[in-house]
Amino acid sequence: MIEMQIAERTFQMWDYHSSHSQLLLRSPKRPGITTNIDIKFFGVAYLNIPTIIRGCAIGEATAAEIEQIDSLLPNRADVNRVFIISSAGNRYPIVAVNYKISENTLDIFQTILDRYDA
Repeated sequence: MIEMQIAERTFQMWDYHSSHSQLLLRSPKRPGITTNIDIKFFGVAYLNIPTIIRGCAIGEATAAEIEQIDSLLPNRADVNRVFIISSAGNRYPIVAVNYKISENTLDIFQTILDRYDA
């Protein structure tokens, strides 16, 4: 189960595409671990996270956290949800439409984010 694995892996802010408002957090494969775990956020409007996150869980924000985000983003669209990444007793907000967790064997230079190719 991938949700269990994200609690045990270290994630990095791997890629961000402003043209699609997409964020990729990746726990890269390494010796002894044959797959990457990617967390892709869609429609990102705001984030306040460190570049490295050791072990995490993703959940919904509390009413107080939503109120705080709404004070920072008074015109936040209803479609944008406030997700919280919890790690080591800290809570980091990401305002986005949704997210998806996937597993893959991509090279470190490859991304799962959508691109406009010229």
